[in-house]
Amino acid sequence: MEVPLRVRAASNPGDHGHEWVRARFVEERCPDRPFVPSRIDDNPHLDRIAYRQALAKLGGVARRQLEEGDWEVRDEGGMFDRAWFALVDSAPAIVTSRVREWDLAASCSATAKRTAGVKLSRAPDGSFCVEHVVVGKWSPGERDAVIEATAHADGVGCRIAVEQEPGSGGIAQIDALARRLVGFRVERVKATGDKVLRAGPTASQAEARNIRLVRGAWNQEFLDELEAFPTGYYMDQVDALSHGLSLLAAVSGVRVRVIGGRRGIGGAA
Repeated sequence: MEVPLRVRAASNPGDHGHEWVRARFVEERCPDRPFVPSRIDDNPHLDRIAYRQALAKLGGVARRQLEEGDWEVRDEGGMFDRAWFALVDSAPAIVTSRVREWDLAASCSATAKRTAGVKLSRAPDGSFCVEHVVVGKWSPGERDAVIEATAHADGVGCRIAVEQEPGSGGIAQIDALARRLVGFRVERVKATGDKVLRAGPTASQAEARNIRLVRGAWNQEFLDELEAFPTGYYMDQVDALSHGLSLLAAVSGVRVRVIGGRRGIGGAA
């Protein structure tokens, strides 16, 4: 008799791989890989009193993960604190510049990274405002359709910046987007350094209470990712935020090139 191949695995929340397991098994309820939560009371052979006494000596996050099986609570990454971001009801009435920065992914699998588009503006007083965030997992065609629809919703006054992946494929990807977004100002951004280094200036601006967020359904997920950075599984919104803020702040070293008659980032000045 042929026995079907099976894999059984057990895991606690927390530590390395937390976000991957949470995304693949806890959140994505698939009949082929069911998630069966288990609590202390499910094990009749466990000395529950002694076990809970031992867990009580742990920190709050670790205790809730191990004792309660809480996949939502998480350790803070240390670079960002949600208390630094004031919520406002609307974007500034007057801005000096506005950009939607896109960090691209090209898969909708459970283990894939996400595409994130962070819309930022800068006010005359030098403060920044995160006006809106789009984030999700899409196929390349679906992703490009989302970017196009978002561009029309933002309007032609909002620049569109896209992070360019290394190699000819990254160039071709953005050129294809530029052709699709005729009439919009499309810019390419070449990533330099790692994501943590790029996030440093953004964290400094946030700690100085110089970045505000417009209230929206996206706030919670956005702030969760920032607080988990850089140990969290997802970094797409953080990276898009860092690139967008750098463009608005006119950080030295940003270079400009022309893409189909429009100014862009990444070529010779």
